[in-house]
Amino acid sequence: MLHMEEKEAKQLGHELPVLLDAAGLGTLISRNQDLLVAFQTINSRWSTEIRYSGGGSNSRDSERFLQDSRVLLIWLRTESKS
Repeated sequence: MLHMEEKEAKQLGHELPVLLDAAGLGTLISRNQDLLVAFQTINSRWSTEIRYSGGGSNSRDSERFLQDSRVLLIWLRTESKS
């Protein structure tokens, strides 16, 4: 896995798939269907709904987004230690 400086990560931060690939994790996540679906859901919401629309989400959608984010974060922490 590649080491990425915080500055570089911030520059890539608006494009989550690019950031994941730059960190060397794109291929790994694609091997786990559940994580890939969670990541795609997060990316879709992050790219459009959250950053640009400013619109509210219902509590069910918000809870799913948070759960997907938690699962992905745990996986990223585990992978970053290997």
